[in-house]
Amino acid sequence: MLAFLAVSSPAWSVGLMLGITGGFVGPVVYGLVEEATGSLVAPYYVIAAAAGVGVALVPALAVAIRREKVRAGDGTAAGGREVPSPARP
Repeated sequence: MLAFLAVSSPAWSVGLMLGITGGFVGPVVYGLVEEATGSLVAPYYVIAAAAGVGVALVPALAVAIRREKVRAGDGTAAGGREVPSPARP
């Protein structure tokens, strides 16, 4: 169990930092949008739009990283596994 924690500690650290940042930024953005618009619903639309942008960035960044690995001639991911091709509909 401790070996798992030692390997994944960078991931935990990044997750913790993002969680703490989001816990601060979310209410601040909510308050600013609520004051600017006078609406109680508008802040939810802004936060939902930001979440949508984040969701859209995940596959875009995955494709960009995959293309960069192909250009560099390294078709393997960390640990020597092959980088899978994106799914075709």
